[in-house]
Amino acid sequence: KTIILESNLSHAGYPKPLHVRDALTPDEIARHRIELINVPFGYDLEQRMINCRNSSNVKCTWLLEVAQRKFVMSMLQPTIDRTLSELGLDDVLVHMSDLDELLDIDSVRNLSLPGCVSPKLRNFVYGERCPATYPTWSRSVLFRAKSGWLARHASPSLQLRKLAKGKECNPSADWLGWHFGYFMPTERVLVRRAATTFERRVRPRWPRPH
Repeated sequence: KTIILESNLSHAGYPKPLHVRDALTPDEIARHRIELINVPFGYDLEQRMINCRNSSNVKCTWLLEVAQRKFVMSMLQPTIDRTLSELGLDDVLVHMSDLDELLDIDSVRNLSLPGCVSPKLRNFVYGERCPATYPTWSRSVLFRAKSGWLARHASPSLQLRKLAKGKECNPSADWLGWHFGYFMPTERVLVRRAATTFERRVRPRWPRPH
């Protein structure tokens, strides 16, 4: 089962489409057991984002990010309990990640996991033929629901992100999947590179003091 949470606001607070919902057909949603959730933001928070758009305050950048991750935490345990009940299971592996962090199911299937691990992912930067193994990427969280790990660490401030250090959730010894950060086709890479080069060339050079 896959649960995808998406909001109708961009990182800066501007309205945006629900891209994942628009990209999937009803048949794909049913066949892959996908549950789509539109993350709600209150009126007060939306108004704060409007005031933040022209602000240099770094905290403004993360208002929606933090609110969305808090919403995830509020519905996580009830969702785990509901999934166990609906599927008649005693236990289940839970992977909490960003959308571009994907597990290798074959590797995870043979994984001995008593508690929690932060999966070590191959970092694909420019395309599927360009994996980077350094620096390693291990920022998502994979844990066994019945291990008690979540209950031991749950708090109002807990975010299941960047947990490689501490909280009994160390990086995995083996590669367990892929992180498609900054992922784009070759044509866009070349255009972006050309634009960056042009920007550097036209940037004015100020006289240096002697």
